[in-house]
Amino acid sequence: MITEGLHGSADLLVGPQDTALALGSGDAEVLGTPRVLALAEEATVAATAGELDEGATTVGTEVALSHLAASAV
Repeated sequence: MITEGLHGSADLLVGPQDTALALGSGDAEVLGTPRVLALAEEATVAATAGELDEGATTVGTEVALSHLAASAV
């Protein structure tokens, strides 16, 4: 059962494949916002692991994301 206050995390060592340039979301070789969103979704999966009925999953329906600083490779 999903309850308020669950926590999850996801780690990433930024590589060339994670950049805005590689992801098509910009022309800089810094962490791309689409990859940041994927990390947030990975953390959600981690937070809900063991909390859902067998065979159940989560799906995103709305995202509010602030990506405020560049992270270099």
